[in-house]
Amino acid sequence: MMKKIFAILLAITLLMGLMSGVVLAEEEEGCASAPAVANQILKSYDIESRYANGEYKKDRPLYSNYISEVAHEMGDEEVFPAYECDGTWDGINYVEKCDVEAYYRAVYNYLRFLGADIPISPSMLGSWVWSYANLLMVIDAQSYGEFSGLVGRDENNFTGYIEGTVDGNSITFTYSRGDYASTDDYYLIFTGVFEDCNTITGTWVHGNGDQEPRPGVFDLTIDRQ
Repeated sequence: MMKKIFAILLAITLLMGLMSGVVLAEEEEGCASAPAVANQILKSYDIESRYANGEYKKDRPLYSNYISEVAHEMGDEEVFPAYECDGTWDGINYVEKCDVEAYYRAVYNYLRFLGADIPISPSMLGSWVWSYANLLMVIDAQSYGEFSGLVGRDENNFTGYIEGTVDGNSITFTYSRGDYASTDDYYLIFTGVFEDCNTITGTWVHGNGDQEPRPGVFDLTIDRQ
C-alpha cells in the first residue's frame, strides 16, 4: 500500500515538474525571435522577404532574403545587435528579445540598413532643441508610437508637458502648461516629419483653452541634442 502511495506521489511530482517546464517554455516563447519580428514588419508594409541584392551572375540579378539575413545576424536567438536608426551598430551592445520594444526597433533599423523600403522611425528618447526660442525638449518615456516628456528653457526651468505620437516618419505632439502654470491654458500642436534620424521639421498652431487654434509664427525645426 505504501509503495503505491509513494508511486502516486512520485508521479504527481514528476507531472508538476513537467507542467512547470511547459509554463516556463511558454513564457520564454512568448517573446518573438528576430525573424518573426522581421516578418511582422515586412508584412505590415507589404514587402516581400526576397529582394534583389544588387549583384548579378551572367547578367541575371541575384536575390537575398530579409528574414534569412536577420536570422544570420541574430546569432544567439536570445539577443539581437542594437542597431541604431542610422543603421550603425557599435559591435558591442545587444538587445534581449524580451525587451520587446527595443528588440523590435533594433530589427526594424537593421531591415532599413539592408535596404527595406520602410520609413525612418527613430526613437524619441533623449534631449532635443527647438529652433524657435531655443527651447529644450526632453523625452523620458516612449512606448512604441507614443511618447511624453517636458519642455523648457533648460533642465532646471521646464514650462510644460509634451505628449505625442510617431507613425512611420510622421510625428505629432501637443505642448501644454499643465501644473507648471495652473492659470494658463495655453497649448501648442505640432505636426511634422523626420528629415533624418536626428532632425524633425514641421509647422505648429497654438491657442488658449477651447478657442480655435491659430497658426504659429514660424516653421519649427527640432534637432537631437
